[in-house]
Amino acid sequence: MARKAPSTRFPNAIAVSYGRALKKQVRDLHRETLNVFDEQIKEDIKALKRSDALEERVDGPLSSIISAVGIIKNVANAIYDVHISTNIAMKHIKLLDKMNLKNMEDQGRIKGVSPIDNNDKMADFLEAAVQENVSYITDIKDSYMTNIERVILQGAKKSSTIKGIRDELVKQAGMTIRRAEFIAKDQTGTIFGQLTAERHKNMGVEKFTWRTAGDERVRDSHESLNGEEFPYDDPPAVGLPGEDFSCRCQAEPVFD
Repeated sequence: MARKAPSTRFPNAIAVSYGRALKKQVRDLHRETLNVFDEQIKEDIKALKRSDALEERVDGPLSSIISAVGIIKNVANAIYDVHISTNIAMKHIKLLDKMNLKNMEDQGRIKGVSPIDNNDKMADFLEAAVQENVSYITDIKDSYMTNIERVILQGAKKSSTIKGIRDELVKQAGMTIRRAEFIAKDQTGTIFGQLTAERHKNMGVEKFTWRTAGDERVRDSHESLNGEEFPYDDPPAVGLPGEDFSCRCQAEPVFD
């Protein structure tokens, strides 16, 4: 009886690790945001409410609030320094590449084939994946800063309560943390799925079997694909396993 190729395994632990790193950046920035808010902006808002003349409001408390937001921006740029973000993304991509290569080697061994990489092509793919993830990480920071600047300045100008503004800052942090977690899961599945496809094709595999994660979180549109065979050059409308948003499905090789 022919031996069955080992399953393609979703790198859940790597996704969790990446998510932890991205969420730490958000939490660090949020902590510093609240520090600046509690130590400076809060008092400026109180002073702003006591100011009557427009000139006094603009040149005094409001100007100080804008300066405080600038301090938060500087902190954000330090936490999301391009070298730090690149190292986070690079570590993630390297772990995915290492796990995927081992997984593909185990599968190919059944048929006596090896996923020989085109080194230049694979290097270009991995570098592009790193740069794309750095852009996602940077966008997390930019979106957070846009939102908290809006919350602080609009809240101050509209004389919102200090508690209301602070609560909204906490809410924005929570939304950003969830977005960071989504990006970590989504990019893990996408990159791993594309690595799988490339290495399968390098082994001469022309078709794959779609396999879901097999739990209650699998969406109906993917459940309907489970167990179906597809040519790599003609995948289903949702793309390759892993490419759809937050997809944990995997491609198992069909050896002829």
